[in-house]
Amino acid sequence: VEETHRKFPIVHTRQDAVHIDDPAFIDDIYPESSQRHRENFHTLVKLLLTPGSISGTADNEFHRRRRAVLKRYFSRQSARRLEPPINDTLGTLFERLKEWAREGKTSAYERRIPRRS
Repeated sequence: VEETHRKFPIVHTRQDAVHIDDPAFIDDIYPESSQRHRENFHTLVKLLLTPGSISGTADNEFHRRRRAVLKRYFSRQSARRLEPPINDTLGTLFERLKEWAREGKTSAYERRIPRRS
């Protein structure tokens, strides 16, 4: 992180975290008012995220409208409802992987993934 900070004042360290080495940027990222225009943050968003994605919208109000459409799908109740089918699917995948390992085979999925040149 320190080496990267020699080039950049803000470093994206994890999917959900950034490390700020320059105190001058703190007010830009954490403004006193949520409506305050955050130009430096918007530039960072454009660099790190996919254009047109919900999380990649720099305009606060536009992001809020996009997020509202999907809000119910990310509730705790919705996540708990999805947990059993996800666990079942993962269980099936792990059983197949164990079976292929016992037989010394590679997975069918591996053969379907196109190789990048």
